[in-house]
Amino acid sequence: MSTFNDTLKDIWATRPPRIPKKQGGNAYLGGVCEGLGARYRIDPTLIRIIFVVTFFAWGGSLLVYLLLMLVMPRYGMTTSPWDAVAAEKDTLNPTEKEERNTGWVLIVFSSIMTIGLLGGMGASSTSLSGLLTLVVFGALIYFLHQRTPEAPDGLLANPPQGTSKGMSAPETSASEGASAQGETTSSQSFSPDFSTLHPVDGYPHPDVGRNTPPAWDPLGTVPELWDLPEPAQPQPEPPKKRKHGWAWIIGTTTVVVLIFSATGFGIVRNVDLGDTSGDRMVTMSSEADLTNIEHSIGELTVDMSNLPVLDSDRTITIDNSLGETHITPSSEARTQFECSVSLGTAHCPGLVNPDAEGGTLTVRIDNSLGDINVRN
Repeated sequence: MSTFNDTLKDIWATRPPRIPKKQGGNAYLGGVCEGLGARYRIDPTLIRIIFVVTFFAWGGSLLVYLLLMLVMPRYGMTTSPWDAVAAEKDTLNPTEKEERNTGWVLIVFSSIMTIGLLGGMGASSTSLSGLLTLVVFGALIYFLHQRTPEAPDGLLANPPQGTSKGMSAPETSASEGASAQGETTSSQSFSPDFSTLHPVDGYPHPDVGRNTPPAWDPLGTVPELWDLPEPAQPQPEPPKKRKHGWAWIIGTTTVVVLIFSATGFGIVRNVDLGDTSGDRMVTMSSEADLTNIEHSIGELTVDMSNLPVLDSDRTITIDNSLGETHITPSSEARTQFECSVSLGTAHCPGLVNPDAEGGTLTVRIDNSLGDINVRN
């Protein structure tokens, strides 16, 4: 058990930073995949694919992404959004205060999504599979750390100086270090390059990969030591922890959880507040039932199988922001389906019952993220 605990401590101590686009990364969102790829020497594209696949297969990967954003500092920083939230505000510099604001936003949204997973456990296997995603990602990071326990040079703002037991790492000569680095690079499928990245203002960071001498070596006599920090730029002191900070954070999060549990706003399942989220079933068996549908998150099922022939032409829209949309068309009414999906697939037959009498029902379906399936 002690070995497992030591591994968890090492994972936390060497957790990767986020590498956002504005700092030179190739990130699409917050830089989480870029940081994970750099830390564990994996192509970030592969990590993005894992996030997308687990999102559609089990759900929960969006919550994992938000949690990682919460605990991962930005490249070059030692303070994560979570650290900034737990610290005294007066001890934070302007950059850390921005991280603090980001941390509160991430905590609120993570709490809402957690409620969504827990709130639906009694009604759907989707919640259990979403929790399974958290377990899978945790196990993945654990085994990746076992494979690559040491972070690459230049990635962490404060690289650990020894093992988890506090012992110093053995010294190596320059030639031995170069040889070891070559062996490590050849054994890995992805070799990160930090020469194009720049740290956050106010946070000095090792300039690994530089090809010009630093100020302390103007003649360029020891290029093997150019990755050392500038002596005139000391590392910033870690923020002072707020007294009773943990209790205050937990209390605030609990209040947020209770509010959202009571109102059903956002994601909580089995609570009717306009039926805008959670798994939803809508039945349209008469012309009076035809109405526009707006749905935010969850699986949406619309049953039109008993809809009779229409007296006149009608048009309705069905919008689902996040989740699958399933529609059973009428067996009698002439229906024209028009489908649009931003990320996902659409099974859209077009015109159904073309020879039916009466008016034509036009159904326009728009999914931002999720599949559309019109069952014939």
